[in-house]
Amino acid sequence: MKKIGLFPAVLLLMFGIYFLFQKTSAQIFDGLFSWQMSLIVIGLSFLISGHMERDHSTILPGTILIGLGVHLIYAPKVSTWPSHSTMFLCIIAVGLLLTSVSTKTGYIQSVIVFLFALFIHYYDDLMQSLNSKQQMVQMINTVEPLVVPLVQPAILILASGAIVLYMKKNKSS
Repeated sequence: MKKIGLFPAVLLLMFGIYFLFQKTSAQIFDGLFSWQMSLIVIGLSFLISGHMERDHSTILPGTILIGLGVHLIYAPKVSTWPSHSTMFLCIIAVGLLLTSVSTKTGYIQSVIVFLFALFIHYYDDLMQSLNSKQQMVQMINTVEPLVVPLVQPAILILASGAIVLYMKKNKSS
């Protein structure tokens, strides 16, 4: 007989609490009664049931759903909130980090995804700060059309090469 997990029970409990707040009109924060909050409730259900069953495979989907819900609630309201692509990568990096903390393996993947998200987020600022320096302007104007399209692919190639070397080193030892 197949074992039924706790996820359905926790999901029903979480939605019961959610609807209780809705029926009592308890407005804890703005955006509590939105479809984005449903993503957060489902994500919390993943995390709670995974924690109770000691199932590490629920950490990543739970974190992604909670992160997407929070991002979709606050992105239109906070002017300094990061863009979608950066935030999605940060959410995945946090999920990978929480999974690696729980399983005690795979830290490097979460760090690489997070660093890539930071690079994407600050790329325009970095280019603007380089352009603002007078001695760099001439060099950037001549080299930028050649180098800028190659920066992101080069970083991806170097990062994937480092991962492959790291994995081969760990396999052989």
